[in-house]
Amino acid sequence: LRVMMRGFFSFAALVMVALGKEVFNGHQVLRIVAKDGAQLSLIKHLEDRTDFELDFWRRATYVSSPVDVRVPSHSLHFVKSYLEKLDIHYSIMIEDLQVLLNKEQEEIHSAARAAQLKDTDSFDYSNYHTLTEIYTFHDMLVAENPNLVSKI
Repeated sequence: LRVMMRGFFSFAALVMVALGKEVFNGHQVLRIVAKDGAQLSLIKHLEDRTDFELDFWRRATYVSSPVDVRVPSHSLHFVKSYLEKLDIHYSIMIEDLQVLLNKEQEEIHSAARAAQLKDTDSFDYSNYHTLTEIYTFHDMLVAENPNLVSKI
């Protein structure tokens, strides 16, 4: 029973780690600007609300200073309606945060792979490579073995 419980807790821990990566599908980042003290107070009221799970990247400090906030998809309608009803100006800085994060992750991954390729011995055949990486590898093969390999 003890071994079985240990296995269960290990499995549960692995599941929690796997599910722990937060996904931001449909989340938007809004830039809100208060034009007077009354609007600033209303924006600060939004900061105090926990039920909408807003993530303020830049808080409301004074009139005319931009406030940047990540709004989860399930709160978008309410937050936008609230701002529009109170005539508080906002603009959408990021349309879909997850799309931007995915793009950034791919750029980081590509840059890391490109940086790893210093010579033909470091080429990893077990990973998918972009066409640019493959061409770079071909160029390295020619440079390292000019008597054996030529590029056509």
